[in-house]
Amino acid sequence: MSEKRKNESRVSIPEFHPKQSFFYESEATQLLLGGDTRGGKTAGFKLALIRWCALIPGLQCDIFRLHEDDVVGSYMRGDFSFPVLLNQWVKDKLVTMNQTEVKFWNGSYISLEHCSTDSAMSKHQGIPKHIRAFDEAGQIPERRMRWLTGWMVLNEEMKAKLPPEYRDKFPKVIYLSNPIGPSKLFLRKTFVKARPKFEIEQKGAWKLQYIPFRVEDNPSEDAETTRLRVADAVDEATARALLNEDWDAQTGNYFNTWDSDKHVVKDFVIPDFWLRFRTFDYGSYEPWACLWWAVSPGVVIHEGTAHERYLPRGCLVCYREWYGCKAEHPKIETDKNITRLAPEGWSNADIAGGIIERTEERFDGQPTFTDKFPFIKLGGRSIAHDFEDEGLKLTEGELDRKNRGAQTTSKLNGTKLIAGSTESFPMLVFFESCKYCQDYMPMIERHPNEGRLWDYQEDGEATHIVDCVTLASVVHNIVYDAPKNATEVINKALNHPKNNRRSIKDLIPGLQIG
Repeated sequence: MSEKRKNESRVSIPEFHPKQSFFYESEATQLLLGGDTRGGKTAGFKLALIRWCALIPGLQCDIFRLHEDDVVGSYMRGDFSFPVLLNQWVKDKLVTMNQTEVKFWNGSYISLEHCSTDSAMSKHQGIPKHIRAFDEAGQIPERRMRWLTGWMVLNEEMKAKLPPEYRDKFPKVIYLSNPIGPSKLFLRKTFVKARPKFEIEQKGAWKLQYIPFRVEDNPSEDAETTRLRVADAVDEATARALLNEDWDAQTGNYFNTWDSDKHVVKDFVIPDFWLRFRTFDYGSYEPWACLWWAVSPGVVIHEGTAHERYLPRGCLVCYREWYGCKAEHPKIETDKNITRLAPEGWSNADIAGGIIERTEERFDGQPTFTDKFPFIKLGGRSIAHDFEDEGLKLTEGELDRKNRGAQTTSKLNGTKLIAGSTESFPMLVFFESCKYCQDYMPMIERHPNEGRLWDYQEDGEATHIVDCVTLASVVHNIVYDAPKNATEVINKALNHPKNNRRSIKDLIPGLQIG
């Protein structure tokens, strides 16, 4: 494409409104564009991305939403989509596009992606990007956003190509979100509560900033009509979140004290003497889940490193998970012996055997707690019987969901070990490798029945992991201390002052008695 042709091409791109312009000029490299619905966040982001790609040759950008249909629908369809905004450039052959890509004449491009599963993200490993955006970030698991952020790189060659005014602004990570969804807590902590609005703070390699968007900031929107329409469509708490930029509104998340910085620990080798047990949830037509637990005697882990943590006495540590979802276990050839209630492609014997295989042989005797469903007799035989035939005995755990939810919340809140201190140590933590626990604990919502708001939802993919966690929270744990050398214990007891009391002869030497 000749310079003459590019100069002759004209495309009419709408101007920024003031809040969008503020975002475009920001020096921050990690930004949250958050707040009200219809505030102009996504529209401003689209305009900014087009300008950056046109002005910076070779800029590599991608946009993520949780599901592929959503990201395509949001950016490639509608009155303010890329095909509409770039229509003239497409006609002039300056831009080409398909359903998931926009390629510019100068080598810059925009790719539309989804992160609904871990396998969908694997293709992004090791591929550097200059701009990465998470649209509707509140709906995307925090763990996946953190992982994808790790591949943001701007090498020296690319940095040298940047116009001087852009060299300190890239690479750039942009989160777009209303105050709802399972990752709302992560966004609130990282951006909203961490510093005043609009203020930029250097954190490690990144410059973080929160820019709130209100519906009144968008001159293209009738704010009054939008407020009335949204308020009529949702409950009061959701309306506060969507219309008042309220990040504290209780919009459905049951465990709203979840904090991955507190509740997730780097994996470590658990000593053999720690008490161990399992919890299991059978999902009938849906997946099953099994979690492995150990009880801390009160120890410091990763001492002297950046990952140092104190686990109080009695703290539950989830160190392994097995989740029988389709992503982990695709459909296999059906066995005629599979019962109708077993998850597709897996018999009860397969599941029991899988749990045993994933348990170290020396811990085979640990108890496995579950709910009442496996004990219901189906045609004269129960799932628990099938498990026991394979060598795995199930034990019925606490059935009171209200108590289980309350105890789990209490353990997540933690305990204060020092009187007067504001620091709490959680009594429930998860290994980094327990990825489904990290995804589903903040995702679980309150029960849809208004009369059961004390409870969490009963159905759906997220419930199986959460049921296992709440079962563990009400187990009456015994804490095992480290074994001691028997000789040392005996000698210490013999030398203790209480066992070496002075007699009258010691007090009056030479005294004759008798």
